[in-house]
Amino acid sequence: MYHTCFDKVLQNIVKRQPKNVRVMIASHNEDTVRYAIQKMKEYDIHNDSSIVSFASLHGMSDYIAFTLANSGYQTYKYLPYGPIEA
Repeated sequence: MYHTCFDKVLQNIVKRQPKNVRVMIASHNEDTVRYAIQKMKEYDIHNDSSIVSFASLHGMSDYIAFTLANSGYQTYKYLPYGPIEA
């Protein structure tokens, strides 16, 4: 389902002005990241483009985020914080 939604977003980017659309792949799943990169290539979206960015939870598959960042992709780590209420 995640891949299908991403496909739909990319199809809509083509229909609209790419500068008006942004999508964040918020996943630590290697297959999803590979899929997104492949689709970016198919749609000629360069790795340094702000159209597609990647994010994952701090501590989850950091090696994927570091590899993406070192390859020039827009990459973010998020860290939830605050009190835990029971």
